[in-house]
Amino acid sequence: MIFAISNILTKTRGHHNIRFFEPYPFVTKSSNKKFLIDIDSNKYVDYWMGHWSLILGHSPKNIINNTKKQLNNGWMHGTLSKNSIELSEKAVFQQQRII
Repeated sequence: MIFAISNILTKTRGHHNIRFFEPYPFVTKSSNKKFLIDIDSNKYVDYWMGHWSLILGHSPKNIINNTKKQLNNGWMHGTLSKNSIELSEKAVFQQQRII
């Protein structure tokens, strides 16, 4: 039923045609670690991982906890912050290791 609605609303029968697998599409309900769970509670290993933007997996606890912690302090200051300076230090250090 939900896929029938997607057929009507989207030209490619989904949001991204590479995610349409015959003989059926699946509609994701949730994700956790390396898995996608569809609306019928089937579990799939997500080899695509959001074009590897999810290299740490879906919903890693440490990322969720640190994000929640930071959100209490705001997420965009537009000025220097301790976090932006620490991130710059890490980026420069990694770049120096590569060069």
